Amino acid sequence: MKGVQDILKEALKIKGKNRMETLENFFSLILLLSSIFLSIFIGVAGLFPKGLPVIGIMLSSFFVFISIISLILIWVIKEVK
Repeated sequence: MKGVQDILKEALKIKGKNRMETLENFFSLILLLSSIFLSIFIGVAGLFPKGLPVIGIMLSSFFVFISIISLILIWVIKEVK
């Protein structure tokens, strides 16, 4: 059990060596969480096609979009430096 906890702590480690790496880790975590929420909301919207699941789909897809654009910008800035 101790090994699994160490793996999760290492996977969820946000602090990087510098600011750009920390931002990259932060937006990667946002991308992961919002894509998980997007799949959950899509599944729930199959049962309830109106209301909160649709709003959840829109918000989570917005966060997926913003995090992907941010990651692309961070990678471009890292390559230019």
